[in-house]
Amino acid sequence: MTDQPPDISGVSAEAEDAAHASLGWQLGLMLQALRTSAVGKLLVRLGIAIVLVVAATAYAQIRLNQWNKPFFDALSRRDFRGFLVQLGVFLLIAGALWFSMWRRDGWSKP
Repeated sequence: MTDQPPDISGVSAEAEDAAHASLGWQLGLMLQALRTSAVGKLLVRLGIAIVLVVAATAYAQIRLNQWNKPFFDALSRRDFRGFLVQLGVFLLIAGALWFSMWRRDGWSKP
């Protein structure tokens, strides 16, 4: 049994034109469909919300990585006060990360 390409003799000229259309034209068509759709505004808001949550999570991860050195420096110096300060910073960063994940995954999940 050999694999043969599907029969496309019945494909309309519009479908063939769409297959060869430029990316810009196809994106414009999608944006027009979003604008005229009943749920288009909701989809745009959800997309923006997703981008904001991902950006906030990425920022918090970067901040957590920057925090690592001062925390372990305080431990190596056996500086209890510095350790407590860095522990407070950690709790702020971890709390922000936890809140963003809790918010993203839903209010009802722990």
